[in-house]
Amino acid sequence: MSDDLFNTKTQTGLVFTGCLMLGLGSGMLLGRTAAGVMIGIGMGMLVLAFLRHRNRTDR
Repeated sequence: MSDDLFNTKTQTGLVFTGCLMLGLGSGMLLGRTAAGVMIGIGMGMLVLAFLRHRNRTDR
């Protein structure tokens, strides 16, 4: 069961959700919730691309 936490798909999902929540929270603090959500989604997608590139098996 603890091995599921270290699965690549689980990690990327958690990272994306974390970026989204950080963007949402910062947007709410600054009074720009929609912009914060969009920034969080963008950050999450960039980090996902980096993690997938780093974890490729065809090196």
